[in-house]
Amino acid sequence: MNSVKRFFLIYLLAVFGLFVGPGKCADLQLIGQIGGKTACHAQEGDLLLVAVGSYVKVIDISDPAKPVELSTFNAPMVINEMKIRNRMAYLATGEYGYGSAFVIFDLSDPRSPVKRGVYQVPSGQYKQFGISGSIVFVTEVMDFGSGVFALNVSDPDHPVRIGNIMNLPGYYSRYAVEGSRLYVMSGRVYIFDLAVDPMHPVGVCDAPASYTLNLAVENGMAYFACRTNGVRIMDLNDPANPKVVGSHPAAGDAEDIAVSAGVVYVTQPTSGVLVIDATEPTAPILRTTCTTTAVPKMISVSGSAAAVLNDFGVDILDVADPLAPQATGSYTPPLLRVSTEFNDFHIADNKAYVSTESNGIRVADVSDPTSPGLIASYFVDENGSFANMHPQGGLLFTNGDRSFRIYDMNHLVFHDPIGSCLLPYSILDFKISGPFVYFADWVGGLQIVDCSVTTHPLVRSHLITQFEMPQCVALSGDHVYLAGGLAMNEPWEGRLRIVYVKDIDEPVERGYFNFRTRVMGLEVRDEIAYVSWGDRISILNVHDPYYPEQIGILTIHAPRKIALQGRYLYVLCMNGVTVVDVSDPAHPAVAATFEAPYSATDIAVARELIYVLDRLRGLYILRAPGLPSRVRAENYLLYE
Repeated sequence: MNSVKRFFLIYLLAVFGLFVGPGKCADLQLIGQIGGKTACHAQEGDLLLVAVGSYVKVIDISDPAKPVELSTFNAPMVINEMKIRNRMAYLATGEYGYGSAFVIFDLSDPRSPVKRGVYQVPSGQYKQFGISGSIVFVTEVMDFGSGVFALNVSDPDHPVRIGNIMNLPGYYSRYAVEGSRLYVMSGRVYIFDLAVDPMHPVGVCDAPASYTLNLAVENGMAYFACRTNGVRIMDLNDPANPKVVGSHPAAGDAEDIAVSAGVVYVTQPTSGVLVIDATEPTAPILRTTCTTTAVPKMISVSGSAAAVLNDFGVDILDVADPLAPQATGSYTPPLLRVSTEFNDFHIADNKAYVSTESNGIRVADVSDPTSPGLIASYFVDENGSFANMHPQGGLLFTNGDRSFRIYDMNHLVFHDPIGSCLLPYSILDFKISGPFVYFADWVGGLQIVDCSVTTHPLVRSHLITQFEMPQCVALSGDHVYLAGGLAMNEPWEGRLRIVYVKDIDEPVERGYFNFRTRVMGLEVRDEIAYVSWGDRISILNVHDPYYPEQIGILTIHAPRKIALQGRYLYVLCMNGVTVVDVSDPAHPAVAATFEAPYSATDIAVARELIYVLDRLRGLYILRAPGLPSRVRAENYLLYE
């Protein structure tokens, strides 16, 4: 890379409702949103929808050179696919393991979208779908495979599941609809005549090539994007006798495809959009190539405009002359530059440090949550991603790819670390105390690195915890606390281990405590340990490290990471954040609960602010002053 990337913090303010009692969830009421990762888009006439995380931007492209954002609305989960029909927007949302929702919005007034109906399930994942009239065919990924089911959306306020159609051979599917014909591609192509029998295909054939990614249909002719096999054309007018009638090599990976009046538009990562004249389907001809502002992912055509989705936004092409499209405009959510997920974060000195899969480090000034400052952002290292990081004293400590690296924060631009050392196995967590760094090594146990000389960090000692897989580490006094799971089939699947480290060269185990499932989170303060595991929060008295004793326990659904400040323990669960009053450790009590993004992965607390890292959407900053009174949230999304 030849230049320094700059990153900005985009501020979003949202307000939670009044907290009405312990255990009562206060729902987040969204009043604005900017940015996110573009996932999919939909187009109808002059109306363009762009999915940005779990939000949808409604854009007027009547003037392709000057797209205008009209409104934003929020879906309950990350959007996998969406379509528009007669100014109704249909969204398949969700992620496997977290549940799914099929959501309908009314865009009669595109400046004021109205949520109409929701069909929701607690498990599975809604992926792709096709619409014909008032019937929606949805691909659902489940534990045992995937299948297609039908929804009746004739009453958009109350979508009704009317039946299962079929199982699919894989987890990937694509849909095309023309007239009464529905085409479902998943390894094979299934053809339905909805006017005759919407529940059973009238024809089935193999896809025309391996690695077929998408299809478009016009006048009974199906056009397939077949990656390295280019474009294939099949005549499906007689479903019982499908046949390949033409092909074009497409000079590279053909990934998405659209067709209008016999002209085929194909996205190709290295070239942009290929325009192929297929008015004579037996002899398709490449007419031109249209470059785009970024690598194209998806394409749609409606009327005289084509919309090309990329990781950063949408390019808009004028296709009034279909064989000579012109790039006329583009839409990019303000300050959006995200093409990766977030790994880890840390709060220190009124700054938020966030690492990404692409090794970018983003630094945000959060000293005034209502007035975010400029983000510094850097690409740090080409040799592997950061699993964890910890800024301290102008230095950035990181680990990843079996190595521990130290960077100078004053010169964090395309350079080698000032110090590094190899670590024997995979590190899942580490903490710093003085010159020493304590690592939870999921195979090797406890590793201790001496950073007295930052340019030459050295592994000082280690303690092997046989058959254990520690993934959390905490420090208190002269003890290190390791927690995680057990690698053997034993009655206990989780363990907290206490190690005495006053002599740094000879760490000594003193005691342990077993749990029925793997430990997910750990905090220790004033000889009290707080542990999240299974559906429990356990509170242990570790005054006697040889014999830790459980003194309190609280049932919470699927707790993961935890953070401790003052009298409260903040618990990141699968479906939100639970705030627990631990002023009396023997009697922990829920003080407040509120929703958090289902894809949130970590939590921290500083200055009465709750920081929740969402691997897809960035960093949420929640404020909960005077619990359990009014709960507010400031939401920052970090973008490249």
